[in-house]
Amino acid sequence: MKFLGFNIILWLLAMNIIVAQKSMLIHKELNWETNNIEILSPNGTLIKIFKFNNAVYLNKNPQIPHVLENFYLPQNTNFTAQLINTKYEPLTIQTHDLESVSDRIVLSNNLTNEGNQNIGSIFFCPIRKINAHQYEKLTAFDLSITYQNDNNNIVNRGPLNTYKSVLESGNIYKFYVNKNGLCKLDYNFLKNDLKIDIDKIDPRNIHLYGNGGYALPQSNDIQRIDDLAENSIWLKGEEDGKFDSGDFIIFNALGSDKWVESSNGFSMVKNIYDDKSYYYIKIESEVGKRVTSLNNLDNTAFTTNQYNVFDRYEKDEVNLLARSKPASQGGGKLWFGDYFFSTREKSFPNLFQFNNLSKVDSVYVRASFAGRSSTSSYFELYLNSTLLRTNNIGGLNLGDIDYGYANIGTINAKILLNEDNTNVIVKYPINGATSEGWIDYIELNGIAKLSYLQNKSLYFRYKKSTDYPTTTYSIENGNSNLIVWDITDSYNPISQKYNLNGSILSFGTTSNGLKQFVAFSTNDVFQSATAIGKIEPQNIHGIDNLDMVIVYHKNFEKQAKQLSTFRNANGLVTAPILVDQIYNEFSSGATDPTAIRDFAKMLFDRNNQKFKYLLLFGDGSFDYKGLMNGSSNTNFIPAYETDQSMAPIETYPTDDFYALLTANEGYESSNGSLKGALDIAVGRLTVTTADEAQDVVDKIIRYESSPSSYGDWRNRILFVGDDEDGNLHTSQINGIANKVALRNKVFNQDKIFFDATIRQVSSGGARFPYATEQINRNIDNGILTINYLGHGGPTAWAQERVLTLNDIFSWTNSNKLPLFITATCSFSGYDDPSRVSAGEEILLKSNGGAIGLFSTVRPVYAHSNERLTLAVFDTIYGRQQNLPMRLGEILRVGKNMNSTDTIDSNARKFTLLGDPATRLAMPRYNVITTKIRDKAIDQSNLDTLKAFQKVSIEGFIANDEGNVLQSFNGSIAVTIYDKVVNTKTLGQGDHNSPYPYTIQKTILFKGNASVNNGIFKITVIIPKDIDYKYGLGKISYYATDNKLIDAAGYQLVNIGGTDNNIPLDNKGPIVNVFMNDDKFIFGGLTDQNPLLYVKLSDDNGINLSNASVGHDLVGVLDNNSQNSYILNQYYESSKDDYTKGELSYPLKNISDGKHTITVKAWDTFNNSGEGTTEFYVSSNAVSALEQVLNYPNPFTTKTGFQFKHKYPGQLLDIQIQIFTISGSLVKTLLAQQSSDGNTVKGIEWDGKDDFGDQLARGVYIYKIAIKPSGIANSNFSDSNYEKLVILR
Repeated sequence: MKFLGFNIILWLLAMNIIVAQKSMLIHKELNWETNNIEILSPNGTLIKIFKFNNAVYLNKNPQIPHVLENFYLPQNTNFTAQLINTKYEPLTIQTHDLESVSDRIVLSNNLTNEGNQNIGSIFFCPIRKINAHQYEKLTAFDLSITYQNDNNNIVNRGPLNTYKSVLESGNIYKFYVNKNGLCKLDYNFLKNDLKIDIDKIDPRNIHLYGNGGYALPQSNDIQRIDDLAENSIWLKGEEDGKFDSGDFIIFNALGSDKWVESSNGFSMVKNIYDDKSYYYIKIESEVGKRVTSLNNLDNTAFTTNQYNVFDRYEKDEVNLLARSKPASQGGGKLWFGDYFFSTREKSFPNLFQFNNLSKVDSVYVRASFAGRSSTSSYFELYLNSTLLRTNNIGGLNLGDIDYGYANIGTINAKILLNEDNTNVIVKYPINGATSEGWIDYIELNGIAKLSYLQNKSLYFRYKKSTDYPTTTYSIENGNSNLIVWDITDSYNPISQKYNLNGSILSFGTTSNGLKQFVAFSTNDVFQSATAIGKIEPQNIHGIDNLDMVIVYHKNFEKQAKQLSTFRNANGLVTAPILVDQIYNEFSSGATDPTAIRDFAKMLFDRNNQKFKYLLLFGDGSFDYKGLMNGSSNTNFIPAYETDQSMAPIETYPTDDFYALLTANEGYESSNGSLKGALDIAVGRLTVTTADEAQDVVDKIIRYESSPSSYGDWRNRILFVGDDEDGNLHTSQINGIANKVALRNKVFNQDKIFFDATIRQVSSGGARFPYATEQINRNIDNGILTINYLGHGGPTAWAQERVLTLNDIFSWTNSNKLPLFITATCSFSGYDDPSRVSAGEEILLKSNGGAIGLFSTVRPVYAHSNERLTLAVFDTIYGRQQNLPMRLGEILRVGKNMNSTDTIDSNARKFTLLGDPATRLAMPRYNVITTKIRDKAIDQSNLDTLKAFQKVSIEGFIANDEGNVLQSFNGSIAVTIYDKVVNTKTLGQGDHNSPYPYTIQKTILFKGNASVNNGIFKITVIIPKDIDYKYGLGKISYYATDNKLIDAAGYQLVNIGGTDNNIPLDNKGPIVNVFMNDDKFIFGGLTDQNPLLYVKLSDDNGINLSNASVGHDLVGVLDNNSQNSYILNQYYESSKDDYTKGELSYPLKNISDGKHTITVKAWDTFNNSGEGTTEFYVSSNAVSALEQVLNYPNPFTTKTGFQFKHKYPGQLLDIQIQIFTISGSLVKTLLAQQSSDGNTVKGIEWDGKDDFGDQLARGVYIYKIAIKPSGIANSNFSDSNYEKLVILR
């Protein structure tokens, strides 16, 4: 977590919806707090901030609060605002804290688009200066807003997208070139490389399509070619209708790097995404486009024999931030070449070579270098004998790269050169032992005489010609074999007719705009092309009316289509689209993230009320071309990287780019952030292999559709807070948790605040081991969401490494996948091919982890995190049409909720790793309590539960109308919580004081009851160990039909006091202890991670309360109290019977050898009982499959198979194969099953073969094979062959 600024937003003001009127009035009152709050500044000092309700704070002057008001506006409107009816009060404060405050309040207006509506916002500081020592604070005001139609509103780019791509049908052949310039395609290339049956076609029907390889413009408002442009070509010899061996095609090819006009000539715009420029040959039934001709123009206003020449030296080899690992990771758009460290001077002989360069016209030099030094440094550039020097390159704090890894030095100069060839020397003088530097580029612009060189095409243009209406160009060394093309329209060259006077070739033309030409001979050396070959027809321009698109890389086609099929089957109209097809139609085949954005924009423009979700199926990389990572690169679906490339805090990937689809969006504003509200929900699956893709898709489908993924874990949510920075993170996360608790009482919260646990210091650093254990236990038990605020990095949470990769690798929660919301630095940076971040590991983990993450890709600002997290939690537990929100929509709405997050870079660094269309696994229906202790519920006069009391609870599962859901049959889990407890943190470490907070987690009862026709009733006994003070407790419900329907609810109830009728009970519970399951024999073998399985019974039930010291349900390993396990939350009573129950607790990393474990339990009357077992641990004690049998055996009509395995608690893929004695396979049984322990049973067979025919009486053999379900890399483990006998 970086405190680079204090974008504090304590909460958003509610958005006000403007209706049809032309003006409105918003009244606000600011309730200023009397006591100033202290927070930690970036330099480690405490500063006081001034606070009122819903205040907003900026990076600069973090102590000064601001007002932010958001409101909706009709589409195509603009607005003005003013403050009226203002009220002020004196503000007593030290003058220097408010030095930047003005003597008047200035309103800042902002307008953003979200789909087909506008969002307006007003931002201002509510403090004004009266004189040098007096200030006033605004306490109340009316905001007067007027709006009107905006006739100058920017329209979306055009033209409208076609519905029919030129690639829709026919025989299509693809190839590429590497640079700008004429390209020649001969008979051999077409026939043998492209594999066109060239001898059987009429060459006049050859068409060439392609837009060149320039990077697409990012802004939505800039025009671009839709689909593919047809290029005019010259096809020599086509007149006879045959493509003979001497025939060829010449066309004007556009490379990937673009030269654009600048003030002193021309400058190159590099395409950072791709070095190749792709073209398509299509054989059609009609004549293709051909080069036309233009007559010579006589008597022009201007004649010249000169032209502009330019060249650039640039080697893209290294991304500077990628060199900073592990402190940071690569990113941004800038790449650099030659390195200066041990070598401080480099020579480049004849680096620039111009023909007939003018010796009297200035040569303009532009150069850029990067320097990294603790003090100011510079580069020297020698062009022949001329010395140029960069501006001073500022020094850096080399120990902290967040504010900059290197600085840029530039040269902008004009010189005279007296030779055509230019020798270049670059020097980076030593400036400290650690200083180092890099060349970005060196670019020259000059004037040269027009002269054709043998076999070298002459490309020319002259800026001065635009000062005249017509111009004549005069070229030396001309001859009658030369051809001149006007290539101003790159796609449609025109053959320019000319005059030849001796060796002087001249022609006249209009010059009302800058024109470009090429003079060439068919014997010139042209650039070559590289064949890709024939491609299948495609037409993604024809797609419309989709809810969702999955953009996938070809390596993940099977999995993308599997997920698409699942989405379509569940009501979302979804299409899987190969990313290469998008490139073909939207960026002429070249890799370009803007092509994906333009495709999404097309769908959105066609139906912005339907198209909602975009899933990027594949990892991304900052290294678009594989310059540093080669074959190990992971640029499957490109990430958008920012222009900023030197400072990690402002250099990041963002998939928000793909969701900015309306006018005036898509480009980076002056503050370096993409501007605009998100129009669609975008998520990414950062998979790099087909196995990873399969694992993640299996997780998504299992999460949404498998009965094994249902359970009361869907009622639990977790909030985790770091201990640093004067309780800042603790207070932030506690505030968020408390607001969630007020709005969503159905959820049962846990809070893990690091400073509330003992901080242990060793040679390896400080740690919070109990906090780590509690996080891991919560993950294993299952939670719906987990939210963390605090410090972190790509591999861990907090400086104390509370959550690490090893913890993540240990999780086995495959059927209890939470959603992570992590507001910490760089936890889920996915664009570094050399490293898999912790967030990615959580997503990719095959047998656990998470269903998705709202997480950060780079360092973020602490207080801006709070603002966005509050916005997310204002949305996350909402519903749409009675269904839980989809993950992508939660983050989209959260980011759009505050206009600051639509223009600020901090929110852009939060990404969704996961499928945006996945619905959060909130229970579908509600549970209503009707009676407690046979009394109807009266919410105004709640009943009281007392210690020792036998209580009956009745209720029903409610449908959307609130009536009994009579079709619901299943079970309900009931948990009774004691009252909220006041506690506080320990105040450990610097700047931390004990912080008070509340929590409700003392469980008095946990059990199950049957639900029949939607109705349930359960009986419980309230334990002796309660908090006897009267106050509100909670009954929590979770119900499931064990299929695909569930429900949740709660009932507040008074708890306190003692029942008047206490029966006599002095007998403790019976405790039976096993390992893995109840078939375990005392002294048996286990592996190192056995499951502690305990069966308990007592006439008055088991005490689960921790309100009294020493009465926990506890397990002790090897009679060592230091190895004890609190088991309260793992116990559940049996269905419809509170007198007995069981618990399962996963033990971890038990050492080899003999062990005992003793479990002590207390009943509700505080009588105790114990049980003990002995077990031997061996790291290879349990084979994958053992104790295989079928029962009954022999059998007549039915037998069941059972076995033991080494995967307790995991879902298994099971295969049973049955053979005749001669070895013929007659029956294969396939099943999926999980068990709490390591025994599977109940797989039945009726004695029939695979065709449904009854097998004959006799002896057969069978074997069983198993593997963990959903783990792509796992193999089946086989049992030995066993015999079975059929009697009939």
